[in-house]
Amino acid sequence: MKKAILITSAILLALNLIFGLVLSSYDWFNVAVSSGIIILTVSLCLLADRAVIKDGFKVSLLILFSIIGLIQYILAVFMPSAFTDNWIFIAIIVLFGIEAIMLTGASIVSDKIK
Repeated sequence: MKKAILITSAILLALNLIFGLVLSSYDWFNVAVSSGIIILTVSLCLLADRAVIKDGFKVSLLILFSIIGLIQYILAVFMPSAFTDNWIFIAIIVLFGIEAIMLTGASIVSDKIK
């Protein structure tokens, strides 16, 4: 699973950078944020894959993290190119926090299930 996640992420990062070079409307701020989202989503997927949790939690978390990562990527592409007063950027950060809470919660619950 690790190999598939890493290969997919490398392809997505390369495509994102190519889109940033080709499209003039795709600002470098958005390219950087969307690339960061891809890297953080892959990191969370790898953490979920390596975590000592039940298989049902692993599969569910990998699917959820992928869907939330896609939503975050779409938000990053269309968000304004500034840090100040950027509510979409705040929403992306909140979604990462929710993902971290879900991973922590799944780990705690999985430890209690025997």
